[in-house]
Amino acid sequence: MSRAIRFTVALVFVCALPQLASAAVTLSQKVGFSSAANVREQVRKECTLQTAIPAAVADNASDVQLVEGKGSLSLTITDVHAPGGGVFSGPKWVEVKGRYKGKSFRAKRLSVADPFAGGTCGILNKISRSLGRDIATWLESPQDGAELGDAK
Repeated sequence: MSRAIRFTVALVFVCALPQLASAAVTLSQKVGFSSAANVREQVRKECTLQTAIPAAVADNASDVQLVEGKGSLSLTITDVHAPGGGVFSGPKWVEVKGRYKGKSFRAKRLSVADPFAGGTCGILNKISRSLGRDIATWLESPQDGAELGDAK
């Protein structure tokens, strides 16, 4: 390959980098609770749902980039059922609503009992990882109005 062709190929690649970078899905590294969400104050303070869910999405979708501020994918935690007492206080669940490029979804995951999860926050973190997988899969082919995980 001649030097001129290599230079041209390199120049095209360098010029295309900004468009490739802008094609990534961006997601706030900290998502909020909806104003209607009834979440125990202890869960809000001690559990890391607001950062665990976006981190789980990014861990499962190679094109998701966590950012400060708003992202192109918006997520809101709409429901958390997590009575204290870990496995002894019954089922726990988390519901998230999201929107990306004009398409929306509702995702919900629940855990009935997991004695090895490490209490209420541990169970919620396990649920967060499942939600992250569900949302990452949805991003591969977003369908408007989709119900993910246990929301079906």
